[in-house]
Amino acid sequence: MNILFLSFLQCLLLVILFIWLCRVCSSWNNYSLSSIEESYKDSRLQTPILHKTDKQPLLPTLYIYIIHKTDMKHRHERFTGLLSKHFPTIAYQIVEPVPLSDVYDSLTSLLESNQLTHSSYLSILSGQKAKRGSHTVQSMSLTLTNIQIWEMESRQRQPRPFLILEDDFTLPGTFDADFQDMIRHLPSSWDMIYLSCHIRKEEYQSSNRNHQLLPIHTRTHGQGAVLYHPNVVPLLLSAIYPIHLQIDHDIPDRLIMTKRIKAFMAVNTHLDTLIFNDNFYYGSSTQ
Repeated sequence: MNILFLSFLQCLLLVILFIWLCRVCSSWNNYSLSSIEESYKDSRLQTPILHKTDKQPLLPTLYIYIIHKTDMKHRHERFTGLLSKHFPTIAYQIVEPVPLSDVYDSLTSLLESNQLTHSSYLSILSGQKAKRGSHTVQSMSLTLTNIQIWEMESRQRQPRPFLILEDDFTLPGTFDADFQDMIRHLPSSWDMIYLSCHIRKEEYQSSNRNHQLLPIHTRTHGQGAVLYHPNVVPLLLSAIYPIHLQIDHDIPDRLIMTKRIKAFMAVNTHLDTLIFNDNFYYGSSTQ
């Protein structure tokens, strides 16, 4: 009788051990984008960013990246003048777009590593014009350049908000007042602020406006000026792959429309964007 009881206990312990191991393995395998989202949410609560007091300037830790081809000297002169006038105390860095030759060289490895969809691979190689957000070699260069900047920010020891600008940006006369006004009215929870983009007209009409910030629930058109909260970077780097459409389609499709992040479009009282890009409708030379 004692032998049977001991055998029963051994079997019971083995079953309990087996169940425990299954749960451990399951939790390990489930460490994916959802896990990154949870850690991202926790880190956002722990990182004080963009708090204003009477003794503290707005955006004290803001950093700016300019995507700029060095052979476009006239643009360099213009945007350095704009930065010195409107952001005199903000540090910035010029980032050369990924060369088109490097894009072509990387296509096969991106495809084989499941970082690029087959349809995008064929679209780029075909050399056709972009249709409904499909990639060209120029737009792929812009996407890879943005990814490089995100990766640089992910290695920063001190999280900071950062602004990515394409080099054809222009700032209207009311920019300083509009930008400061936007910062003062940032919601308590935000991830991306589009300063130069277009969304469908019905989005303006149906949006619950928070001052001059329109919540985005759909695809955007344009990536010429985007302000990022630092703690959204890990989520961006996880969600961007496999690259399928242009960056102003993939990110809204995977993160904004699925409500994983909160994105806004900044406009002034006339519903104009705070920043304009010269070649918005015709494609920037940075792409």
